[in-house]
Formats: sequence, structure tokens, C-alpha cells
Amino acid sequence: MAGYVDEFAEKYLALGDKSYLEALKAKIIARAVKDQERKIEQQKQDELDKANEANKIYFEYLEKLKQNGGIDPDYHSKVVSVEKYSGTAKAFRNGVEVQFEDGTFALKGGFLMRRFNSKAELNEWR
Repeated sequence: MAGYVDEFAEKYLALGDKSYLEALKAKIIARAVKDQERKIEQQKQDELDKANEANKIYFEYLEKLKQNGGIDPDYHSKVVSVEKYSGTAKAFRNGVEVQFEDGTFALKGGFLMRRFNSKAELNEWR
């Protein structure tokens, strides 16, 4: 906002004519609205990109499981369930939360992995 006010003041002082004030104000407001619209669109696109990345990791992991007969290729354990990870750990955002047959859990995100001995341990770590 300060940038728009500064621009208004600078152009008003350069013009030195009050008859241009309304046109100058309208022009700067229109640009501010357009800038805000672009910012909102970029935020929407960023959210969509995050969702697409999350889906990509999720479906790639499911495909790995399918190819390995339900066995996790990294931990060599039978997988009971897979969910998209929605916790607070930034390193695993857009990743997956995996539950193994032996009652242990893992978080996988991109290239990172972390195993937990129980759901309680996983929840505590979040």
C-alpha cells in the first residue's frame, strides 16, 4: 500500500496541477486492484501446484506398492494403509503417511522418510 501512496505523491508533485488528481487516483487504484487480482491468482495457482504435487507423490507411492506386492520398497514391510500427509511437519508436506502390518508408521515426502514405532509416537512428533 505504501508504494501506491508514494507513487501518488511523487506524480502529484511532478504534475503540480490539482485538476489531474482524480485521474491519477483512479489510475493508481486500478493498478492496485489489478496487482491484488494477480496476487490472488498466483496464490490459487500455488495451492493447485501443491495439491498436484501431493497427488503425484501419493499415486507414485501406490504404484510402487502395486509393483512390489504391497511391500514398501524402502522398509521392506507390508503396508496396511496409505494416506496423504496433512500434518505440520514441513519436510513431509505433500507426502504420505504409511501404516505397516507390524503396527509401525512412516512419513514419506519427496526424498525424505522417517519411521515411527507407533501412531502415538508419530502424533507426538508432528
